[in-house]
Amino acid sequence: VFFVKDRINLFVRNSSMGIVLVFLLLTLFLNVRLAFWVALGIPVALSGALIAMSVMDISINLITLFGFILVLGIVVDDAIVIGESIYAWKKRTGNAPYATLQGASRVSVAATFGVLTTVAAFLPLTQVDGDSGAILGQIGSVVIFCLLFSLLESKLILPSHLYHTHVAMPDHQAKNLWEKVQTSVSHGLETLVEKTYLPVLAVALRQRYFTLLLFIAALVLTAGTVWGGIVPVSIMPKVEAQAISLTVEMDNNTSVKRTIALAKQAGEALREADNQLMQEQHSDKPNITNISVFNIDNTTFMVWGGLASAEIRSLSAPEIANRWRTVMGDIPDANFVNYSARRRWSNNDIEVQVLGSDRHTQQAAGIALADALSRIDGVKEVNNSQNETSNEIRIALKPEAAVYGISKAQLAQTVRAAFYGLQAERLQRGDEEIRVMVRYPKAKRKSLADLYQLYVRTDNGTAIPLAAVAELSFDRSPKTIEHIDGQRALTVSANIDKEKTSSEAVIATLRKTVLPTLLQQYQVTIQFGGEAEEDEKATDSMKLGFVISLAMIFVLLAIPLKSYVRPIIIMTAIPFGIIGAVIGHLLLGMTMSMLSAFGIIALSGVVVNDSLLLLTTIQQHRDEGMDIHEAITVTGVRRFRPVILTSITTFVGLMPMLFETSFQAQFLIPMAVSLSFGIIFATAITLVLIPIVYAIFADIKRLFFIQVQE
Repeated sequence: VFFVKDRINLFVRNSSMGIVLVFLLLTLFLNVRLAFWVALGIPVALSGALIAMSVMDISINLITLFGFILVLGIVVDDAIVIGESIYAWKKRTGNAPYATLQGASRVSVAATFGVLTTVAAFLPLTQVDGDSGAILGQIGSVVIFCLLFSLLESKLILPSHLYHTHVAMPDHQAKNLWEKVQTSVSHGLETLVEKTYLPVLAVALRQRYFTLLLFIAALVLTAGTVWGGIVPVSIMPKVEAQAISLTVEMDNNTSVKRTIALAKQAGEALREADNQLMQEQHSDKPNITNISVFNIDNTTFMVWGGLASAEIRSLSAPEIANRWRTVMGDIPDANFVNYSARRRWSNNDIEVQVLGSDRHTQQAAGIALADALSRIDGVKEVNNSQNETSNEIRIALKPEAAVYGISKAQLAQTVRAAFYGLQAERLQRGDEEIRVMVRYPKAKRKSLADLYQLYVRTDNGTAIPLAAVAELSFDRSPKTIEHIDGQRALTVSANIDKEKTSSEAVIATLRKTVLPTLLQQYQVTIQFGGEAEEDEKATDSMKLGFVISLAMIFVLLAIPLKSYVRPIIIMTAIPFGIIGAVIGHLLLGMTMSMLSAFGIIALSGVVVNDSLLLLTTIQQHRDEGMDIHEAITVTGVRRFRPVILTSITTFVGLMPMLFETSFQAQFLIPMAVSLSFGIIFATAITLVLIPIVYAIFADIKRLFFIQVQE
């Protein structure tokens, strides 16, 4: 409940702030009533998404709320394009009745397919494998629902409202302060186009090959900052945990009283560790807000400690957990001890499954692997699942059993029937089927003495005491027998001290130095689980999803452009969007992660959206008879405002999230950074790179045509 309330508060705070900022920005560039109708698309899209979520049985939860925050700045892009086009036509024609239809139809195809390409870019998030897919999939679904409903709103509802909206003519004198501000912004934008953009565009077109090389150089330099470690890279972002826990599994012979006493001692040790840390830090604010103790069964307990907000405490969760471990000390007779300061969904940082057909070889390989793991610096709490054992009674036939004609199968069936039971009958009670089991009374199957008093019947019905035909021995065996893909398996798990190393580094060490020797020595198969398995699943599905997304974007671009070449022009912009994303991480001192990569994938759809609008307008002017340079220049001037506006609104809509410090926001910030900073740089891509690439393709086409004629 605590986490849900925090996330709802975060959503209300960021969404309201984002909507207000987007609306204020729209009113600076557009007519106030036009800005109102454009901004109204946000609640319409969110409401439509809620309806779709109820149909698709997706709940409003911590994850889906993140999706709503993420989409705030994107959802008005097509409405801005439609609204700005209608606004321009009304201004040009003096509010003529046909201006709304003309303005909307002029950009309707490009805006529609632009939204669909953005949907295609977010689609890979819904196809991510592993547990991380459950998180990213819901975010992707919410964003897609919002985009589709915003598309319907901008095409069917918005033009109807704008039909009745009056646009002030150029000679209209500003009457109030806000109108004067709008006029100043409009004049400033026009000055920016005339004094900066048009000269830059003219130079870029004249030196288009050199300009393209500059963009490529910027991309290579950006990649170098990542490969060179200037911008650090990790599979998952470093997010501070909000709780620490201790899970202990004692030996089976441990009494319930001792288990309870140890659980209480662990809780007191956590409080003592917090007091020590407060004294050392000279702080009166506790790091631990509450402690809960859970006795899971007779031999297992867990102690959970809620942490104060990361903004309040100066110590990290692993540092607090390490002090707790020191204060608690060793726990005698414990089969399993795990101190956790995690925020991930898997149980351990590293899990390695050892598969094999021979049990003894497999166990020896597991021991060797656990020993190798424990010697790697930064690895702690190494555990072998075969060490988790319980007492076992083994029953073996005596030679005398052959005299009575008693086989192993008969002996096993007798013991099973007595202590587990045999099904005597099935009864139907309504819709429920009830099995009737026959076995010894509970009082006769409580102790070892009851087993010795068991009788085994021969084929002729003679009852023979169990002790006469079988001997009992005592041993310990694994609590569970694991099987993976039909093979017997054991799991060696460990956790990582994140201050010293990482899961990726440890796995790389295992693959390079440990596993080759291990696999030569033992006939076993190795596969990874835990965080490594989840990350690998997510990364592999992300790569596949990105390829599928690019293919879908190409098809969606080819339809309105009616060409297989022009989509390539637009898609050349996708790699350059990475530049802004990397710069954003560099400026904010953040680590690039898998979530950052998903933000870049989503960014590709937004980049394509603006580029499609620009290219279709250039082509329209070319079809009207303009030469290529004039068509590019006129299009640049006419599309400068909507491109700038869509980019800024996306950035502003995400800006409250970028500076959010709460725990709940940390998982979304890498995606938001990639998308927001990437879209700022994408403005330069759309307004400069796309025109010069279009001109270069025209050069190639013209050269090819001349060669064919010759």
